Amino acid sequence: MAVSAEAIVYAQGALAPSTWAAYTADWARFTRWCQDQGVDPLPVGPAALVEYIASHAKLVDVDGRPTYSPATISRWISSINAVHSREGMAAPGAHPQVKVVLAGVRRLSGAARPTRRVAPLMRDDLAHVLEVAREGTYPGGVHAARDACLLLFGFVGAFRREELSRLRVADVTRHRDDGLHVKVRRSKTDQESRGAVKALPYGQRPITCAPCAFVRWVHVLDAGHDRAQVMAAVFEVAGGAGHVCRAPEFEAHSLDGDRPLFPVVHRSGRVQPDAMGGHGVNLVVKRRTMAAGLDASRFGGHSMRAGFVTQAVRAGASSLEVMRQTQHTNPATVAVYSRDNDPLAGNAVTRLGL
Repeated sequence: MAVSAEAIVYAQGALAPSTWAAYTADWARFTRWCQDQGVDPLPVGPAALVEYIASHAKLVDVDGRPTYSPATISRWISSINAVHSREGMAAPGAHPQVKVVLAGVRRLSGAARPTRRVAPLMRDDLAHVLEVAREGTYPGGVHAARDACLLLFGFVGAFRREELSRLRVADVTRHRDDGLHVKVRRSKTDQESRGAVKALPYGQRPITCAPCAFVRWVHVLDAGHDRAQVMAAVFEVAGGAGHVCRAPEFEAHSLDGDRPLFPVVHRSGRVQPDAMGGHGVNLVVKRRTMAAGLDASRFGGHSMRAGFVTQAVRAGASSLEVMRQTQHTNPATVAVYSRDNDPLAGNAVTRLGL
């Protein structure tokens, strides 16, 4: 019995569109290699798949480092497995011979090409970045209001880049006691869209108060596309140094709840209908850290999330407390941040009395 088009649609819905796009590109790469080698790609035998892995794992760049990371090669095998499974065939990557070769690639290539992790954006550095970013002019003030909200959401909410880009205005609810409740409709660890709510509490200082940053930004958004009204809103939100998170005069009244919370903003200050992508989030972090005199090459979109974990661990938070906000599913992942960014946390060397 042939698989219906409807069934294929639901099967593809099990993974994010970006994942299917990567699988499609990976499969095209593999089929081209099979054509060059005279090998049938579907089904492919373990011997041919092992040769495919080895032929790419041995490639190096001008510095002698592997051209393709173990993670990339592993994803290729996942793509090949997915195509075989979709056709009702056994996944060739599950063969013991393939698993052994992949393990060897991870061990040998991983040593030659260590994982590059971005630096965490810590609380004091974030406060400095936000102070420098404050601007009451037009159009720079529009960018400043959006970027301040983005940076604080990313840090306080420990959001991933793609989660920030997917947020809509209606996903954020102001809460009298908690500050903000932010609905996360889907995440890397929630592909079935069960959803979760993150709380972004009131900050002690206005500059690091996420609810204040949100109120300022939606007040600018609420001004619409009329340049004079947007300019007035920018001047209003930049005019005071105190908290505005409870200020009734900054309530937004006309915002479409389905519009992106973090849209693209043209250099002219005009807000675009499209949401920022993960790359755009990354650029904001680099641009703002550079403006603050930090080494922007060390920072990226993940620095806000890494900063949250590192700051929380240094403050004595347990792995479970950290995971409550980050939505990690494995405490070992949290331990990686502690090991790489806060090596003295829980370390017996601090007890030596030297």
